[in-house]
Amino acid sequence: MSSALVVFIGGGLGAVCRWGLSLVMLRIGVRTPWPTLVVNVVGCFAAGLLFGLAQRHGWSEMWLRGVFIGFLGGFTTFSALGLESWALFERGEYVRLAVYVASSVILGLVVCFLGVRCST
Repeated sequence: MSSALVVFIGGGLGAVCRWGLSLVMLRIGVRTPWPTLVVNVVGCFAAGLLFGLAQRHGWSEMWLRGVFIGFLGGFTTFSALGLESWALFERGEYVRLAVYVASSVILGLVVCFLGVRCST
């Protein structure tokens, strides 16, 4: 099976899981932005958990692509921020970590607001 197909399948599954979790939360009365926060937190937890399992059990490159790029990428790209931040923390790159997290959040908000402004 090709890497592209594995990522494609994983991405589709991740997106459906994100949608499903958001629907459940909306049905029980949880309103935006909280479903997104929950998805992002769950995605970060899953990234850390799966990363640890992958390290311990030596997952293949194909499996890693399907899970991390595909499934977690479809579920939430915030999980990548969490995992990359953890790697910087582990390496003791605290200044780079702070700049990365702060710029990701601040720039993300700024360009989101700009995008909304540009669309009106």
